[in-house]
Amino acid sequence: MRKFFIGFLAAMLLVPSITGAMYYDIHRGSSLRPAVETLIEAEILEGKGFLRPSENVPAQMFWKVVLRDAGFDPDSATFHTPVPSNVDPESEMAQYLREATRRGFLTEAEQQHFQENADISRLRAIEILVTTKALVIPRRTSKSFRDLLPDRAPVRAEYWPVVEAAYASGILDEIDIRNLRQSHPLKRHELVTWLYNYLDHGSKQSRLEKENPFEYRRPENPSRFQLPKQGAEEEQETSPSPQRRTLQLTPVREDASEEGEKKPTNTLRIEILSNEPTLQGEAPSIPDGDILQQIYHDVINRYRFSDQLTEQKKKEMVNAGIAAMVKAMGDRYSSYIRPSQRDDFQESLDGKFEGIGAYVEMIGDRFTITSPIVGSPAEEAGLLPGDVVTHVDGESIEGLSVSEIVDKIKGPAGSTVELTIVRQGPTHLTITVTRGKITVPAVTLQWKNSVPIIGLHQFNHETTSALREILETEILAKNPRGIVLDLRNNPGGFLSVAQEVVEFFTHEGEKIFSTSYKRQQNVEHARREGELADFDNIIVLQNKGTASASEILIGVLQDYGRARVVGSNSLGKGTVQSITNYSNGAMLKVTVAKWLTPNDRWIHETGIVPDIEVPDPTMEEKRKGIDRQLDRAVHEVLQY
Repeated sequence: MRKFFIGFLAAMLLVPSITGAMYYDIHRGSSLRPAVETLIEAEILEGKGFLRPSENVPAQMFWKVVLRDAGFDPDSATFHTPVPSNVDPESEMAQYLREATRRGFLTEAEQQHFQENADISRLRAIEILVTTKALVIPRRTSKSFRDLLPDRAPVRAEYWPVVEAAYASGILDEIDIRNLRQSHPLKRHELVTWLYNYLDHGSKQSRLEKENPFEYRRPENPSRFQLPKQGAEEEQETSPSPQRRTLQLTPVREDASEEGEKKPTNTLRIEILSNEPTLQGEAPSIPDGDILQQIYHDVINRYRFSDQLTEQKKKEMVNAGIAAMVKAMGDRYSSYIRPSQRDDFQESLDGKFEGIGAYVEMIGDRFTITSPIVGSPAEEAGLLPGDVVTHVDGESIEGLSVSEIVDKIKGPAGSTVELTIVRQGPTHLTITVTRGKITVPAVTLQWKNSVPIIGLHQFNHETTSALREILETEILAKNPRGIVLDLRNNPGGFLSVAQEVVEFFTHEGEKIFSTSYKRQQNVEHARREGELADFDNIIVLQNKGTASASEILIGVLQDYGRARVVGSNSLGKGTVQSITNYSNGAMLKVTVAKWLTPNDRWIHETGIVPDIEVPDPTMEEKRKGIDRQLDRAVHEVLQY
C-alpha cells in the first residue's frame, strides 16, 4: 500500500533559485571553483543558483556562455537577423541566436527550429570554440599529437585537425583527448574547464604551430566545419554515462505490473538523481543486436499493412522495445520514460497540482481515500479518510489500475468530477468535486502545548528559506523546551535541499551521507555550523510515506543522537537513480548507486526503524481527528 497524490501537476521542472556571486553547489574546496570564479568575474557565467557541473550542457546554456566568452553583449545588440520560428523574437535568447546565426555557427536545422534543451556533443563544442577563438588548424596532424591518441582513437581521423587545434591552443588537456568520444554530450564541468584553460594559459600561436609552422592554416570558412549532424539517432550514446553533481529526489511512477499481479501501477516512488562519476570507455555491444535490427526490418518490409505504420507509430514501436529492455533488468526503480510520458514525469517534480487534492491507497482491490489535503477541493467537497471510490463520472473503476483511475479523476482546475463512494459499510454516496489548483507547502508550523510542530512536507527550492525564517522569527526567539519535526508522508525532493536542511542540525564537517557507485565512493559533509546542532530535545515523526530525502535527514539525526524517532517504519529507499535526457524527448532513469547514513547503514527496503513505535492512525481515528503519533511526540518533548 503506497500513497500518492491525485492531481494534474504543472508542466515544469523545479529550478532552484539562489542569489549570490557563486553557484551554491560549487563549494570552497571544489577543484572547479577557480575556473568558475574566473568565468563569473569575466561575466561569462552568471554565478546564480546551481551550476550542476556533471549535467549535460543544453543548447540554450551553451550558446549564451560561448557567445559571452566571445565578447557578445545581448544588451547592446541591434541585429535584425531572423530567429527560429519557435523562439520569441523579443526574448533574450533571440539576441544570442541572432548573433550565432550572423556568425554562421548554427546549422540550417537550428536556424529553422531551435531545441533549447538539446544536448551539445563534445566535438561540436570543440568546433565552435576553435571557431570563436579564430584558432589555426593544422593541415595534417602532427606526430606529437598522434602520439597522444590511444590505440583506438576517440574520434575519426578527419576530425583530428580540429581537435589538435583545441589541444595545441590549451583548451583541451591530454585526458580530454583520450576521453573525447565525439558523439557524447558535453558536460557543464567540461565547458567551464575548457573556457578557463584558454583564459588561464591558452594561446592562438600554439606550441605545436611553432614547432610545425607550415602544417598550420586558418580555415577558409572558420565558421563551419563538417561535423556529424546533431540530434541524429545514430549519433546518440548507446550507453550514456549520466552524471549529476546536485542530487535530486523526485517522485516517479512504477511501470505497469506483470499480468496477474495485484500491485498498483501508479504508486508514488522517490528517486535520487546522482552525482555518478563519468564512466569512460567504448559503448558495449548489444547481444543479438543484429537480430533486433533484422526483426525491425522484417516487420517494416513484410507486414501486410505496413503502409499504416506512420513514422510516429514506428517511433512508438521502438520506444516500447526500449522500455521493455529496461524493465527486463528487474529493477523497479529503473525505467525508460517515453517521450509521450515526459510531461507527466516532469509535472511530478513540482509541488503544485491541478486536481482534487487527496492522498489515496489501493488497499487490496479498493481505491481508498486515505487523507484529503487540508484546504483542498476534496476536503471542501466532504471526502473523508476511508472513503472507497467505486465509480468515476458514473463509470465503474473495477479492474482498473491505479494509474487508470487517477487519469479518470485528475483534470484541470475549474472542471468537475463525480465520485461514487462507499463509506462505513453499505452506504453509497455521490460527491461532485470541483477540481482546483493545489499547492503543498514546503514547511508549516503549528503549536501544541507550547511545543512547535514543524511540518516538512517536501524538499524544494522554498524549503530552506522557509525553515530558516520559521526558526529565526517563530521558534528560537521563544526558547521552546523542544521541537517536533514532522516528516510523515514526505516523499522527498531535491537532495541538495535535504543537505541544506540537515545542516541546521549538524556541526560543520560532520558526515551527512555517502554514496556507493560502481567504481567509487563519495562522502558528503556539513558545510556550516547548524543553528540546532546543540539542541538536544528533538522528536522526529515518520511513517511508511516517509522516503528518500526524508530518510537521509532522519538517518543523520538518528545516527548522531540528535533526535528520537517516533512513528512507524519509513518506506526504505536507499538506492540512487540517474536521469539522462535524449533528443527524442525520452528519459532514462536507472539505478547507479546506493546511499548510506553517517554510520554506513543501508536502509533500503527495511526502512528506518523508529526509536518509539506508534502505529499509524486507523481510518476511524483519522475521521475523528485523533493523532496518537503526534500526541506521543509532544509527550516525549514535555517529559524530556
